[in-house]
Amino acid sequence: MNGLHKELNFGNSWCARLKMLHNDDGVLQILVFSQFAAKNSSNIPLLVCVPKNSGYSWSFWNRPNKMHFPQDEAPVTLNPGTTMSLFRRSSYILFKLAEGSSEIAILDLESFSGSTELSLKTPHADGSIEVIQLGVRIETTSSGSKDPTRLINISSRYIISNESDEIIYVCQDGLQEDENSAKALEAGQNVSLTAQFYPGQRGSSVEHTQFVGSATSDSSFFSIRFRFFQNCWDWTGPVCASAIGSFCLRVHRRMDYIDSAPFDIQTKDAEMFKFVAVEVEEKSPSLIIHFHKQTADAVPYRIENALSKASIFFHQKGVDDIVTTLEAGKRTGYAWDNLSQPHKLIISVSGTQLQIEVKLDKLVSWKPVRASKKNAFRLLFAFDNQLATSGAVDGSSANVQTIDPMKVGYEIVADGFQRVLRISEDRIVSKLAKWQSHLSLPSTRFDLRIPVFSIALVECLQYNDARTISSPKDDNQLPFIVSIRMGNLFFEILNTKEHCLFQLKVETLSVDERWEGAPFSAMLRVHTEDRFKRGETVLQMATVISNLSSDPVHVNYTSILLQTIDLNLDEETLMKLVPFYRLSLRDSKSSIQIYFERLEIHPIKIIASFLPGQPMPDYNSTQETFRTLLHSFIEVPSIRGFTVELNGVLLTHALLTFRQLAIKCAQHYSWYAMRAVYIAKGSKLLPPAFTSLFDDSAASSLDVFFDPSRGTVDIQGLTLGMFNFLSNGLKKRGLSGTNRYIGDLEHTMKTAGSNILFAVLTEVSDNVLKGAETGGFDGMVNGFRRGILNVSMEPSLLRTAVMKGGSSRRIKLDHSAGTDEAYIEGYLQAMLDTLFQQSYLKVKVVDDQVLLKNMPPSSVLADEIMSSVRTFLISEGLLAGETSATAIRSRRRLHGENDKRIVPAVIALCEQLFVIFAVRALRNETRSWLSWGLDSSKIANSKLGNLIKKETGGKVEIGKEGEQKETRSYKGIMFSFIFSSAMAYMDGRLCRHIPNRLARRIVSGFLLSFVE
Repeated sequence: MNGLHKELNFGNSWCARLKMLHNDDGVLQILVFSQFAAKNSSNIPLLVCVPKNSGYSWSFWNRPNKMHFPQDEAPVTLNPGTTMSLFRRSSYILFKLAEGSSEIAILDLESFSGSTELSLKTPHADGSIEVIQLGVRIETTSSGSKDPTRLINISSRYIISNESDEIIYVCQDGLQEDENSAKALEAGQNVSLTAQFYPGQRGSSVEHTQFVGSATSDSSFFSIRFRFFQNCWDWTGPVCASAIGSFCLRVHRRMDYIDSAPFDIQTKDAEMFKFVAVEVEEKSPSLIIHFHKQTADAVPYRIENALSKASIFFHQKGVDDIVTTLEAGKRTGYAWDNLSQPHKLIISVSGTQLQIEVKLDKLVSWKPVRASKKNAFRLLFAFDNQLATSGAVDGSSANVQTIDPMKVGYEIVADGFQRVLRISEDRIVSKLAKWQSHLSLPSTRFDLRIPVFSIALVECLQYNDARTISSPKDDNQLPFIVSIRMGNLFFEILNTKEHCLFQLKVETLSVDERWEGAPFSAMLRVHTEDRFKRGETVLQMATVISNLSSDPVHVNYTSILLQTIDLNLDEETLMKLVPFYRLSLRDSKSSIQIYFERLEIHPIKIIASFLPGQPMPDYNSTQETFRTLLHSFIEVPSIRGFTVELNGVLLTHALLTFRQLAIKCAQHYSWYAMRAVYIAKGSKLLPPAFTSLFDDSAASSLDVFFDPSRGTVDIQGLTLGMFNFLSNGLKKRGLSGTNRYIGDLEHTMKTAGSNILFAVLTEVSDNVLKGAETGGFDGMVNGFRRGILNVSMEPSLLRTAVMKGGSSRRIKLDHSAGTDEAYIEGYLQAMLDTLFQQSYLKVKVVDDQVLLKNMPPSSVLADEIMSSVRTFLISEGLLAGETSATAIRSRRRLHGENDKRIVPAVIALCEQLFVIFAVRALRNETRSWLSWGLDSSKIANSKLGNLIKKETGGKVEIGKEGEQKETRSYKGIMFSFIFSSAMAYMDGRLCRHIPNRLARRIVSGFLLSFVE
């Protein structure tokens, strides 16, 4: 009976579990427990309950407004620090604030893995919505624990910790002017953070954060500000609450507490500025925001004025009201005043007309101001900048005149973790060789090719009871676990005076399972589609290191590329590999600083399969812990051929240690791996969101996914590839921070470009064809002009094409569909999918309106869709009008993906133009022949007058046409009817025997042109 499990049923809604354990001392233990238990680790009381097993409970995600708190029973109050067992038989848990009228947050236990976050929204009378973010995590039980209850830990997502020795205020960005919105924190106090927004209004201009006034309710991306208790200090700049990292800010006194002008602020006055550090640390499921003071020596930047007799003035770009003066020969620490503004420094030199714009994150060797790019210096006038009137702040004007503006230069170097900006004159700075942009002749070259490189892992070392190692007598009996095999390895090292280039290429890579009974033959190998491409590299690395700098190590370029791989994992093989895991004994503080000018870690695409296993009695503590992680925390399902997409990272001008880079990359890939697990389970949940991981160490970063096969490294150019294409297309001018995109961005950009081109082509071609039919060649030219004008004057056409569809269309019904809403909506959706095959076109019926979303960019196709929908609505009596069966049948042509191909569309346009001009030429020649070369107006037979009269470019005299209509007799009408019928009969008979499609269209168009 050891380990016997049994479920106890207490009616239809209540259940528990029973476990029997037989200990070594002969005592039989019986444990009665619940499968889940909830613990409130936040400081907010919550109401907890489960919904009834009604008909809509399992369809919550489709209709979330149908799940409410039960009315016949009171929910349980989960106070802070308490734990409750969940004995109700339900896969959902409902949460609500105990105080106030907040919305319900629902947790799906069946699809919940690891950790996630929930939002509790409370609307207020002024229209604002207060959002409390909760982090939810399933705690793992220790290997020796006998209680199998799975604990759901609920805590606040954002927690602020005041680690300074002063009282501080904290508030959300955008609410710093509201005294009631600021929270006071004592020294050492922690407080939970809430968000507030106003839907439907515009908010802050910061790219990656959402502030008060934002049109979206996503509270995962909002910023906060800090202020010291004294009123003389101003608020800090905004810090994103979900940007993991350490950020340093400079706090200054309020301008109304400063006696002097803003441009006279001296850095020697320590009371003018303070430095603070905000460290956002992830302790799942919460983000702890630590606030503490920072000394001037520990800030990320240092500015040195090495000029002999001139002061400099500097301020952050976009923050013009905080200008600082630095005297000659002085140095000072510096941190950004506002992290949301461009990370650029505007520097002016007293007594000169120079103004320099410098990127502090980019290391550069010394160069004169006149050589700097992007108009680095310009003339300053007294009415344009107040600094021109304060040139003698540091001394007499006589000393200032000795500075030659043409000799002033700057350099940015790294001193440990600090970036140092030094303004100096070339006569007092040692001349350093400029960094070359091209590789010079090699002084050392080393090439190494390895045909086959193999490593095997075996289970040979085991500990017995005496803690001694026991191994088989014969080495041939060693049980193999896996063998790692790499083929055609190529190493290349090129060392010059300025640079050292390293390149690694691996053509084949495989990890094979060698133990008996393994479910997969290969644990890792190249994807099946790419396996037989000769000359393709599976793994490729390229690095260019500068030899001119050793502290920190200057890496000009690094790129890592791994092609699409098949990853087949099973639990039993993983358990055999767990004993190989060891912690490093190296001191983590000994890692050196590395400056990455450009670092590319390309996306990874994995075709994954996983096979769970059964527990074994001989597992050690490490294996038991790992199995608990798989089944209780992550809950990896059994999958086969599932596509996992791990975003790649592009960093520019990053200064960090190798250990910091490894930790950030581990956090990055673990989040996307957990996201893949949620998607594989079909869950709507996601891991707790974050904004960025590299904002504190890199000038900018790009977090995207694209096909890894398109990210080939080019050693000659070093910047070619998909990363360069995307970074140029998504560049934020002057702004720093992370651009993070979920999904295949390359496919999105290509689809958007194709849609734009197709939208322009269809709009122009529609107008060209209409003009050619009515006005010949002149009409075609006018139609082309009209199409170009429509594209340029209607930007919504291109904007909707980027979104893979056109703007929405609405049809107002004469009366509501009532109970037939679902029938009308389903029938219309099925009809449009069958006739037009536009997968992104969606139909919605609400009350007395029919909404068509994501209409195609082609105006002709959109009109046909609208006409088909109107015809169906008329037939159902929802719209007034008459239906035409002929019109309905004429529209029923299939519109597939071929309509969105550019080349077939151009060919069809040319064919149609050829047919139109051929028909017009044949018709004019026929009319000329019937009129015997005379003017058609002199023909006596009025019955043939309309048929023989030549076209006049679409211009018809209204008076004559009116006279013709009045004088037309009954015999003329009968003659036109008989003649048109004869022409239609001839068209049907002739076109059956013409095999050529183009000739058949010309003959048919010519004959039918005489039909009235």
